[in-house]
Amino acid sequence: MPEPERIATFDNDGTLWVEQPLYTQLIFALDRIKALAPQHPEWKDRLL
Repeated sequence: MPEPERIATFDNDGTLWVEQPLYTQLIFALDRIKALAPQHPEWKDRLL
């Protein structure tokens, strides 16, 4: 599509993203920690 015909859209009402994103972000962060943990064995001995 030619650049002049492009339209920017924004989601601020929760239709494309959950209205309470904290839970989703927490699950994502925990999944990333699990994925990266094998590369960081020192994390086993450390708390937040």
